[in-house]
Formats: sequence, structure tokens, C-alpha cells
Amino acid sequence: MKKNELTDVLKESAELARDVGQVLKELSRRGVAGVTAAPHVESEEPVEPEPAEPGGGLEVVVPPRDLGKEARLAHLEKQALACRRCRLATGRKNVAFGTGNANARVMLIGEGPGAEEDRTGIPFVGRAGQLLNRMLASIGLRREDVYIANIVKCRPPGNRDPLPEEVAACRPYLEAQFDTIAPTAVVSLGRPSAQSLLNVKTSLSRLRSSLHKFRDTDLIVTYHPAFLLRNPVKKRESWADLMLLVDLLLKKKIIPDLPDAWWRR
Repeated sequence: MKKNELTDVLKESAELARDVGQVLKELSRRGVAGVTAAPHVESEEPVEPEPAEPGGGLEVVVPPRDLGKEARLAHLEKQALACRRCRLATGRKNVAFGTGNANARVMLIGEGPGAEEDRTGIPFVGRAGQLLNRMLASIGLRREDVYIANIVKCRPPGNRDPLPEEVAACRPYLEAQFDTIAPTAVVSLGRPSAQSLLNVKTSLSRLRSSLHKFRDTDLIVTYHPAFLLRNPVKKRESWADLMLLVDLLLKKKIIPDLPDAWWRR
């Protein structure tokens, strides 16, 4: 008998023993004479549970608009905290749902939580988050002025890029966040985020330096702060992306038209 055939036989035997044991246990519980519960039999080769299917599990319930932005976000976060829609849920410590101003005009979207974000349940609080804070401050924005989220809410193992099925499973949360915030401008941080939001395979270098649209909202693509920490030479290019954001915010009168264009120096 071949090895795989033997494995199948062992599995079937274990399943049969378990089923018979359950029947005997029920008969014994009902007091049928001469019947005792069978001892528990472990399978010689345990079968791993099936992984969650992309988008599987409970559906995301989008709260009504008249509930108010903060209440809607809280309702969505409560669902995310119990989410099991993809396999990332099995390895997380915390869900990093989103953080910031529910009435923000600018929304920043990264790829996924890192170790510190997984520990705290807050996006962008590690070294990359500290750099992001400085980037925002350099154009006159505070962290509490914007809303920050990721395309996936649970940390991918080893900080790898999120898999397509993981992004798809988390997409309803992101879209509900976006629709609730209703920002005027979106900043995509990093290649996985940009490619996911724009549904393209185009490289980050080609997506930068121009305006895009996400759900009819202007979107700017730039490097992820974690990438800039590893490649500080790219900070000059990231600064140019921030200038594109400044021009957009000035055009839409989201920030005051400062007479001294200090950010262009």
C-alpha cells in the first residue's frame, strides 16, 4: 500500500472510531443496557482545520449614516475586533483598525500593522509612525488632523506583504471606513496599498508624482515610512509627493493659503 493510501486509511479509521464513540457515548447517556462510552481516540495524523476562505465568515455590517461618524467607526471596529474572515486572525495580538479624526479631510492608508501596531492595536505607532508624524508636521498637519488606516487590520507574519485574499477579506472594513470619513484627499503609503486601492500592478515609481482617483476622491501615492527608514535617500522624492498633497489641499482650501511658501524651500 502506498504512503498516501495508508494515510487516507488511517484518517478514515480515526474518523469512524470517533463517530462510533459518539454514538456509544449517547447510548450510554440514555441508559441503554450493556453499552458504555468508548474512550476518546486521537487520530494518528491530526487533520489541520481548513483555512478561512477569502471574504469568508460573518459579513461586515455597515452602520447607517445617521448614526454619526464616530459611532459608525466604533461599530465597525467592534466587528473587526471579532473578525475571523482570513487566516491573519489566528496570529494577531490585536486588531489595528484605524486612528485619527472622524471628520478628517485627509486619509492615509498603509499596508498592514507591524510588531508595535500589533502589540498596541493602533496603526503607525512604531518608528515608521514617528516618521509619519514628522512628515505630517512638515506640511503643517498634526496626527489628530488626519485619519490613518491600513488595507489589512491584522499583522501579516514577518511583516510580509498582505496576500490578495487577505486584502479582499479586509476590503469591506476599509471601504466602510472611507465612506464614513468621506475625505477630500487620500495618501497611499507604499506599493501594496497603492496597487490595492487603484487595482493595478504598476510599480510605485510610475504611480508617484501624479494624482489618481479612489472612489472619485483624489489620491496621491508615496513611499511607506518604513521604506524611507531603510532607504533615507528616497526622502527627497517623498517630500515631492508631500508638495503634491500641499498643492491639492491649497487648491481645495483645506489649509490656509500661507503667504510665505516655506514648504517649497
